[in-house]
Amino acid sequence: MDTKAEGVPATGNWAFILFLILILLVFGFGLFFIN
Repeated sequence: MDTKAEGVPATGNWAFILFLILILLVFGFGLFFIN
């Protein structure tokens, strides 16, 4: 269970975090240029 917990979910969390950051950056720039 330890190897599974440290393997797939770790990379999945990183990809998810990077994806959220990218969306937030694009959304922030969109609001910035609209205003």
